[in-house]
Amino acid sequence: MSSGFPSPALEGAPVDMAVNLGFQTQLVISQSIIALIITVFVARRSSAETRWVNLMLLVAGGCSILCESLADALLLIWHPTPGQWNAYHAFGHYVPIWVALVFYWSFGGQAIWLLHDLRAGVTRKKLWQLYWFFAFTDLLFELPPLWMNVYVYYGTQPLVWPPILALPMYLPFGNAMVPVAAAVAALMAERHLNARKQPWLVVPLALTAMFCGIVMYGWPVALPLNGDAPVWLIDDVDVGLAEDGEEVTLASVFEVARHVQVGIHLGLEDRQRAEAREVGGMGVESEGGRDQHVEPALRRFARRRSQLDARHGAELRSDE
Repeated sequence: MSSGFPSPALEGAPVDMAVNLGFQTQLVISQSIIALIITVFVARRSSAETRWVNLMLLVAGGCSILCESLADALLLIWHPTPGQWNAYHAFGHYVPIWVALVFYWSFGGQAIWLLHDLRAGVTRKKLWQLYWFFAFTDLLFELPPLWMNVYVYYGTQPLVWPPILALPMYLPFGNAMVPVAAAVAALMAERHLNARKQPWLVVPLALTAMFCGIVMYGWPVALPLNGDAPVWLIDDVDVGLAEDGEEVTLASVFEVARHVQVGIHLGLEDRQRAEAREVGGMGVESEGGRDQHVEPALRRFARRRSQLDARHGAELRSDE
């Protein structure tokens, strides 16, 4: 089993792999043009209040290249070195310049897209749609360079079916979480750290969130790839978690999470109803999407108010 850290000759790594010089040039030029177009688009379409936060998210996306060497070492990803235009070298791996350009507009741009919807109040359905779209676009981004031998996943990788699906299929779903984490970090910075007046805060916070997103899905794969645990633990994780021959699928995990969330919400609603009875039976819930609770509560309050007015009116007339 290969370890990602010994340098320079990594066990199992294709250290003699040559760079596709023509495709590398095309990649750098095309990604630079896309990055420039995205930057101009974001600068022009953003409001004066959000412009610099959005631009700092693009910068954070580009800076996420700093996580790439560690990810390459842990997940056994190899970028060929002879003739490569490298940004830096760490953990025995060289990281090309074009990676920063791709991360700049892909991770950064996707994070801006999600942040825009979060500011407006995104629905659960829309959030899931964006997540699946991010996963699908990651698949489209990675497959052509793999087919052109721009980089390669080496070692005993799980969930690969070369030559068509040379990308381990856990990666698109993991990478889709990276812009989500960055967008949430930026939103929290806006709400709690006044990031719109100090937009530079977005860069370290979003970058840290991206790193956490990568580690979240990367470490379960990195352990067997770099240790003594057999890789079949990853390939057959659904079997290892199964009972009575039933597979534990991703959908079932989300279903459990949904029931847990609903249970917590119902518990909170029961508590809110109890608190509402303590203050006279008036329960008003004003959170978006639950306005249907407000009208009945106000009608009950109006009836009680009219009853009180009638009673007090009768008392006043009797006093006269």
